[in-house]
Amino acid sequence: MLNDFEGYEKFYFLGGSASWANIKGFLLNNIKQLNLYEGDKFKSPAVDVWGISDKNLFLEANGILKQQTKPFFAIIQTSGNHRPYTIPEEDLKEFKRVEFPVDSLRNNGFDNNDELNAFRYSDYCIQKFMEAAKNESYYNNTLFVFIGDHGILGNPGNLFNKTWIEGELTREHVPLLFYAPRSLKPQVYSGPCSQIDVLPSIAGVLGKAYTNTTLGRNLFTPSLRSDSSMYGQSAFRYNAEKNEVSLVLNNYYYEINLTYNTEKLLHLHSNDPVPVTDATNQLKVQGKELALAILQTSRYMLLNNQKK
Repeated sequence: MLNDFEGYEKFYFLGGSASWANIKGFLLNNIKQLNLYEGDKFKSPAVDVWGISDKNLFLEANGILKQQTKPFFAIIQTSGNHRPYTIPEEDLKEFKRVEFPVDSLRNNGFDNNDELNAFRYSDYCIQKFMEAAKNESYYNNTLFVFIGDHGILGNPGNLFNKTWIEGELTREHVPLLFYAPRSLKPQVYSGPCSQIDVLPSIAGVLGKAYTNTTLGRNLFTPSLRSDSSMYGQSAFRYNAEKNEVSLVLNNYYYEINLTYNTEKLLHLHSNDPVPVTDATNQLKVQGKELALAILQTSRYMLLNNQKK
């Protein structure tokens, strides 16, 4: 889809090595004329196995983006919110660590203080980037999109109900924020969506024509917002470790294990068991049909959706 952004310079910034998990091969083989910046291209020193700090990654990326004379599409992939949760000494004069008792941490979804402070450090780095970007000419004509690449498996404490633990939903639960003060009014959209929806949504906001050969959807499409069907109001998941496919719906979570052919239908916002009724049985039938349809479509696309 990015290749339809004609006339745009394309950038990918990563603080460490893009060879991890063959990211480099995947990106360079699919995105035309991509400017890939990784650890050894930056002036800042590496702070741990992930490369340079997120703050320095943001600031060095800003230094490159502010020089551009053409429109650009840029991805800045941070890593400081991963173990070993490194906070550089150079930032500790301004960024102040906090310490909380273990029970307070666990009740709010954190395992330890290092994890909490790394989470807070991510906010600090984003703040530094936005403060720097506001001083540049590209700021007022740029759509900023913030998203997490994944969550982590764990106990969300008192923040969510037990379905989030049983369904391992914290693995995929991430923020998604579109920020462009001059063109987007503050608004909250509720309902499940997926990372595959991000690029179509960006193109939709920008008014860019594009060819979509993915399963992603423009979340800002009025017809999608009003689509009350299961397909319109769901997000698909696949758990390779357990061979499970599932759907996150507005009020329910449906899951089927493909090895044992066992199903679950759980409340998404309540610990109460789902009653067995004609309506909930029908919901399971529809959930299974849609989850398997998306799975099989995805498998088909692996061999029948070649790049142009």
